[in-house]
Amino acid sequence: MLSVDVDTVFANAFIHLRTEAPCPDRIGLLNVILAEGISLALRKMADASSSYGFLELLRISRWHVDSAATPVPRTASPRRRIIAPPPRATSLGSSSA
Repeated sequence: MLSVDVDTVFANAFIHLRTEAPCPDRIGLLNVILAEGISLALRKMADASSSYGFLELLRISRWHVDSAATPVPRTASPRRRIIAPPPRATSLGSSSA
């Protein structure tokens, strides 16, 4: 995952909830993303890791990976969203035959 991040810099999409800065701890962030991706609990990921404890992974998850921390794509912005016109009302009594 680290080599993919070096090429694509996808980890920068996981910004801090308040400061909107990228996560400074790339390895910890990738551990949290991996745990989320394979549906492994953070506690089990912390048990498997020799360098990260549960509370560290939980902090990274809460501030950078939580759905409130992920940015809304610019194309999905309410200002840029194209609103489709409402469907036309059809007559209930008419028939095509």
